[in-house]
Amino acid sequence: MRSRLARIVGSALVGGVAGLAALISAELISLAAVGRILSASRDFAALYAAFGAVAALVVDRCHAVWTRSTKALDPLRLGAMAFALIGAAVVYHRVNGVIGFHGFSAPARVAAGVAALLAYLSWTAMLRIAVGPGRDWIAFVLAGLSVQVAIMLNQAFFFSSFGKRALLADAAIVATTMIAALLIRAPRRLAIAVGVVAAAALVAFRLHQKPDLAPVVTAEPGRPNLIFVLIDTLRADVFDRVISETEEGRQLHGALRNSAWFRDVESTAPWTLPSVASIMTGLYPAEHGLLIPPRPNEDSPIPPMHKLSASARTLAEELRDRGYVTAAIMTNDWLEPTTGIARGFLRYDFLACPSRYLPLLRALGDWGLLDCPPYEDAQAVRGRVIEHLADLEASRSPFFLWIHFMDPHEPLIPIAGLTPDPEGEKLAPLERLYRDDVRYAARELAHVLEYAASRPWWARTIVVVTADHGEMLPSDRRPIRVRGFDGKPRTYGHGFTLYEEITHVPLVIRPANGLPEERVLDSPTSLIDVRATLSDLMGLGLSPVGPPSYSLAPWLWPVSPETPPERRPWSYISSNLVGPAQEAIRSDYFKLIVYPNGEYHTEFYDLAADPGEHANHANRDPDELARTMTQLESTRAALKAPEQTALAPMSEQTREQLKALGYAK
Repeated sequence: MRSRLARIVGSALVGGVAGLAALISAELISLAAVGRILSASRDFAALYAAFGAVAALVVDRCHAVWTRSTKALDPLRLGAMAFALIGAAVVYHRVNGVIGFHGFSAPARVAAGVAALLAYLSWTAMLRIAVGPGRDWIAFVLAGLSVQVAIMLNQAFFFSSFGKRALLADAAIVATTMIAALLIRAPRRLAIAVGVVAAAALVAFRLHQKPDLAPVVTAEPGRPNLIFVLIDTLRADVFDRVISETEEGRQLHGALRNSAWFRDVESTAPWTLPSVASIMTGLYPAEHGLLIPPRPNEDSPIPPMHKLSASARTLAEELRDRGYVTAAIMTNDWLEPTTGIARGFLRYDFLACPSRYLPLLRALGDWGLLDCPPYEDAQAVRGRVIEHLADLEASRSPFFLWIHFMDPHEPLIPIAGLTPDPEGEKLAPLERLYRDDVRYAARELAHVLEYAASRPWWARTIVVVTADHGEMLPSDRRPIRVRGFDGKPRTYGHGFTLYEEITHVPLVIRPANGLPEERVLDSPTSLIDVRATLSDLMGLGLSPVGPPSYSLAPWLWPVSPETPPERRPWSYISSNLVGPAQEAIRSDYFKLIVYPNGEYHTEFYDLAADPGEHANHANRDPDELARTMTQLESTRAALKAPEQTALAPMSEQTREQLKALGYAK
């Protein structure tokens, strides 16, 4: 009994080491292919070690049953086989998932996964023959490594695992691995030389992938820098309460001292892609073209989308052409470069979470053994931002840095280490968790701005903080018009209504050198006004585009204007992602929501008396309703259809991430 227990413990220890070796090798491959270490998390290390231990125990037991021997496997061979079994689990998950995206039934996906496993075992057998007798542990290690390299490259650089380039890369990896196996028989020096050359080739490839941060032209002297921060899914009222009621909010408020806080800001759409494109172009979604037609319900597949219209100039393009060094740190999978939103950025760093590039983590998540976060959190973003700021400072040119935080987006992730929050304790669990994620993003953003304030270029830097859209919470008590993938009513989320909790967003602007004192402004504005505002603040002289835009710059000069600037009379909102098509127009006091196809009755709200939008005034105030409806129709008629481009391909990896973010089943 004691010897059997010792064998189990010994096998588990060997497997744990093999699991850690698999994690380390994946991190090194990531460093070469993606350019960064994906995770130093102790939790991930523990998961890999645990999975390796289980794999070793399975191998040991199968060996005992197959050979009917009581003799334990050699530790080196056992560890190598556990390492290979980790690769087998990843292969099964990957093939099963890819086939699933193409609409195959569950039995077909399982059959494809089993076929992939059999192919993997055949591949391992071929490598064992290649390395020769007495070295089969090397074959197991090579098999596991080849799978990790193939999947890492597929995740990082190819939109389809079955595309020509991806299959060509797979073939190259197979050939290289087989050559490495055959070289094991060659003199040791030759094998070492080949290994050094291969490592150098990987590093050179990665350096080639990293774009140079040299400006395309020389900028005019004295141009200000721009740090643009977008916190995804941040509703204005929760942000205001976090700023005033929590330690994290007060820290951010201090970091944003001498700024203007705009309290009446509307997004152009209730979800990320069209809203961000509106910020970047100053156009409504119907004009920039970067949107997806609404799906009837969340069970419907995501339809194809067009790239950002070729005729729509982005803020990044305008700044790049004026000598700015442009860089972005993105964390939302909707914003992958294929959409065209990356146009104009010299460096576009898509900061995907480790589970995207470490498929074992996603496999464990799919099997219910791990809750994989679908995005990198604010702390990881903060670390990458500071790295970027060092590079931007070294370029000695004015810069534009776009920073995207994802933390308030579902799935909400509990955060440890936040300060006590008595007001938050009064909320329901879901709403408290949302508030905590807002606090977390606020704290990490404050750290970023505190670092920036210590740099010599801070005085000539403009800072903008805003959101793409808000979030509906259960306490909003909305009529249920969308059901989730589980069939239950959707009382939480975004993309399917145009109510204020989703369209009302915060906006904070700190001009270069800051204001003499903080200003709180109620001037109505829309996110399409950001482009015109920055054009004035940065002296860009951009020509007006699309709909009438209203620059907020007069509110941001050191001395307040004696005559109040022209106020935006209304904001137009459209382009929901799920449910019936909707349009809305909002003035200072009224909000009109219409359903062009007639699925629901027109909604008309008196925001002064009913800011929660619960009492429909469509039948009580016909004159005001008619005036607002006329304004909506004239706005719609003035919109110019964009010059469409080709469809934007959506990678299997992106679809998988969007599923994790709640956008697809």
